[in-house]
Amino acid sequence: MGARLRAARDVAGLGVREVACRLSASTSTVNGWENGALPGEELRTQIADLYGRPEQLLFAEYYARIEAARALLAPTA
Repeated sequence: MGARLRAARDVAGLGVREVACRLSASTSTVNGWENGALPGEELRTQIADLYGRPEQLLFAEYYARIEAARALLAPTA
């Protein structure tokens, strides 16, 4: 996930400082996301909008875990 975020930021032509400023975050927080930390729900949406990429693509591993958990908790017939 972190590598995907870094690549999307690079493609968007944004530096870590610019992302941090636009999202009211610190550069260490942005670096944390790019090293695997998961941003909160609202920030995930803002990051996707800023990078011009679908949220489900940028955070695919997170959404896959959510779907797997739902499948485990689904009632069986």
